[in-house]
Amino acid sequence: MKQAIAGVTPAESEETTIMEVWPSVARYSVARVLGRLFAIDAGIYVFKIGNLIALAAIPVGLALYFFRLLPKIRNLPAVPHGSFYKLTNRRVLELHNEFHLGPGSQFLGTLAGCGGAAIGGVLLGIHYYLFDGRLIPGGDVNSSSPILKSPIFSWMLIVLAVFHVTAGLALLITVLRNHSLQFSYGTVCKPLDLNRFDEIEIEQHGGQEWYDAGDLVFKEAGHETFRLPGIARPEAFKSTCMKAHMAYVGVQNALQTSS
Repeated sequence: MKQAIAGVTPAESEETTIMEVWPSVARYSVARVLGRLFAIDAGIYVFKIGNLIALAAIPVGLALYFFRLLPKIRNLPAVPHGSFYKLTNRRVLELHNEFHLGPGSQFLGTLAGCGGAAIGGVLLGIHYYLFDGRLIPGGDVNSSSPILKSPIFSWMLIVLAVFHVTAGLALLITVLRNHSLQFSYGTVCKPLDLNRFDEIEIEQHGGQEWYDAGDLVFKEAGHETFRLPGIARPEAFKSTCMKAHMAYVGVQNALQTSS
């Protein structure tokens, strides 16, 4: 007699998601270097060197956090982007989100284009006001602040303004050409079938201990077949992957025996 089990989908009938995780910032070498510094225990009470460095490195940490969420731009493989991991009842996957141009709703492209052009215009307006009506880098600034008087600040404003205006106009041109900015969630970049490994090892690089993170290394007959870098609390994901592997392999063996 066949009996359905609640919450279980046979791998032969449909691929379903078991677990989805985003990697820790510890997958990046910069974060691992910071992790070594954060772990420095010299000091008194909360005023330890590692804690002070962690406080000063908050902007870097925020940048790394959002970088791991960065979508890929299709047809620009050299541009860095983030990725995430998914375990299904058939495979272990590394995926990424991506932007690309294609047919469809033009709302997103129009919104992004207008927003970029508007931000660029605001930055140019700020530069025009601060630097006595000049729209080129340099000049005297209407402020007593030494930071604002620096030519670096003027160049930063102009460069950011030009970037936003250029990107905004480029997006609007694509809309006029009947293209739109499309967002694809979860494009597979590296898959591994659940029967392609028989053990999983946790490999921790220097600096990952501070984040309680590590790499999951999938092996078959002692040889590495797949790697998922920088997973936070990797023991939990490892355990779930092994359970899915045993269930998948067990069903496959049973089907082969019965046939």
